[in-house]
This record gives sequence, structure tokens and C-alpha cells, in this order.
Amino acid sequence: MYIAIKEKKNIYVAVTNSEYLVNMSAKDMLLEDNLTLWKIAGRKGWHMATARCNPTTDVLRYAKGLFAKEITYQSLLAHTIPKMKQLLGERDLIKDKYWYNELLIVNKDKAYVIDGYFCLREVMDFDVCDARSDIIRGCLEFNKNLPAKVRICEAIRSVEEMRGKAHFPAILLDVATGKKEAWLSYEEAVEKIQLSEASERLMNKLRNESI
Repeated sequence: MYIAIKEKKNIYVAVTNSEYLVNMSAKDMLLEDNLTLWKIAGRKGWHMATARCNPTTDVLRYAKGLFAKEITYQSLLAHTIPKMKQLLGERDLIKDKYWYNELLIVNKDKAYVIDGYFCLREVMDFDVCDARSDIIRGCLEFNKNLPAKVRICEAIRSVEEMRGKAHFPAILLDVATGKKEAWLSYEEAVEKIQLSEASERLMNKLRNESI
């Protein structure tokens, strides 16, 4: 599962693959080879994520020439999608024109999704891919006036409660800084968010006092 949210001049992305992450240490969880979220080589500031961890993930992770020199809506349509069809088709990973995954392409200003039928859309506020994305979307919309990290945390918690299935641990990416953090549980996520908000308030106070 992934969740992507725009907030001011930044985008936050969370991925959860609890069946793969649950037995890892926090340090190992942040290794890109263990995630469905990674940097796009040669494209500064750009990351990509798949919704599910399956063979298509590694095909795209290690693919050469998947993106044009400049990543735009037009270049994704003209270059990336045809390349994906070629790579996945060669490996018999497309069934009835469907590739059983979704691809999120994101930097701090823009986010795009290539869905399971190779249709392209731009993310305007938030985007979600999960079997119960209706629950997550409803929670994100309900909490739309809260900070992005809080919205993500509560959305993951909501789908856990509705499905009775763990979705933590989760990995959160701050796209503007490129920093990732591991949320091992809902309680840890809340604690880290509160510490981050307190630190931000203190830094703003110090900046104002120095003016």
C-alpha cells in the first residue's frame, strides 16, 4: 500500500508492506532494497513507489532507461508507459492488459500515478492504492484540515481497525528532504509526529526571536 499527500510545497509518501517489514529492524526497514519505495537513479529529487511487493516491483526498480531525461506528464505517456509495457510483457507479467500493481512517481512539486491498466493521472491532493482504499480516502478527506503526517497516520490506523489486520510498520518519506523514517507502530508514529511538531514550533520561536 502507498499513500501520497501534497502539503504546501512538499509531498509526503507512506508505504506499508507489513508482511515483509514486520521482522526487520528499523535500520533494515530504511534500506531501499527492502522497500517498495526508492530513488530514481539519475533524476535528482524524484522517487518512485509501487503499491504491492511482487515481481513487477524489482523489474521496475532495476530497469534501465525507464524515464526520459525530464519527467513530465507528457514524457510518462510517450516514453515511460510504453517502456513499462515492453519490460513487463517480456516477462509475462501482464494479464489481460493488467499488471497487478500501481506506480507512483513523485518529487516535492509533482506526483503521478500509472495504474494497473497503464492509465496515467496526476495527484492533485492525495492518492492511495490499497484493497480498502475507500476507507483510507474517507479518513484522509475527513481529516483534511490536519497536517499531512497526522492524516497518513490516522488513515493507516483506520484501515487496520476496519480490516483487523496490521498495516504498521510503515515507512514515511519527506520528499523535499529525501529523509525517511520508520513507524514501527501507531503509538510510535504519534510520538514521532508530536516530537516533530514540537521541534518545529521551537525552531520558529527561535527564528522570530533572532529577527
